Amino acid sequence: MHTACCWFWCLLPSLSRHCPSSAVCRGHQLSANHGCHCCASCRLGARAKEQGSRFYQASVKTAASTAEGIKRLAQGEPLQVLCRSEVQARPCPQLVLACCTALVSGGGITTQAIFKHNPPQELVDRLAVAAAELAVFPPGASPHAVAGLLKQFLMGLQEPLLTFRLLPQWVAAGDCPASAGALLQQMPPANGNTLRLLMQTCSHMNEQAAVNEMDSQALAEVLAPVLAWKPPAKPQPAASQGPFVGLTKALTLNRTTSADTELGVAAGSGPDAAAGAEAEGKALVPPSTAAGAAAGGGAGLSEAHRVLPLDDAELDAIVTVLEYMISHFGSVFAA
Repeated sequence: MHTACCWFWCLLPSLSRHCPSSAVCRGHQLSANHGCHCCASCRLGARAKEQGSRFYQASVKTAASTAEGIKRLAQGEPLQVLCRSEVQARPCPQLVLACCTALVSGGGITTQAIFKHNPPQELVDRLAVAAAELAVFPPGASPHAVAGLLKQFLMGLQEPLLTFRLLPQWVAAGDCPASAGALLQQMPPANGNTLRLLMQTCSHMNEQAAVNEMDSQALAEVLAPVLAWKPPAKPQPAASQGPFVGLTKALTLNRTTSADTELGVAAGSGPDAAAGAEAEGKALVPPSTAAGAAAGGGAGLSEAHRVLPLDDAELDAIVTVLEYMISHFGSVFAA
């Protein structure tokens, strides 16, 4: 009788003070005289109210923190201090950020054969000139030109994005792609942040694979030779150290640089340039572009270095790791 009475009067909180058994239901408590527990309805209602209040307080705290952060960015600190802190916290080349932003917001993630199609070099050069002034692309810029510019910029770096130092570990990670997260912690901050931005862009493209025909595997196959290559061979010591050895070396480098420039324009612009160079065992010279001049202080990409492609087994391992990072972006880059 007592239990039934408690259940009934719990449903009527406004009348609970009239409960014949003197059971008082306020929130989720009963009179201590009865020593009994509240019914299931009261416990569930109290728990929902408590959780709702907690979530509300958390959302208010988050909103206040966000508003304070925006206020601090807008008014609290000088612009130079903000720029310096952003570079220190998450360094990334401005051109890479502009290219990835343009690809995601400008229709690049739904463009067929994105990163795979090689646009005309003249189109890439014009886009590079516009980006060199200020990293903002003109309206209607071709996504293929943006992707081509991004690839050429990455191949024009003195060292690949995955770094020479960590190349053996990246190749070994092909047997266990889940270990890529640990390798990310060992990368220089600029390399790690740039790779994260590129993989996030590819993750959005992978989600639109039914439209652009570029899933994570296809994207990894295209980007692997762009992000990793062999380190250059160490130069052999000169056999003779005569008085004219320095002048001879300078003249040799000058002739090599001129030949590289011509070779880069002729052989580096075709779609099969990388495959042909790898088949012949030669180093690939990236095409000389205005992007390379902007990145290298006036030197074209072909004048900076030669790219020595990886072996087939090494390249396959890099493809496996990149495919995993693209398809599991959320878990790999969770930290």
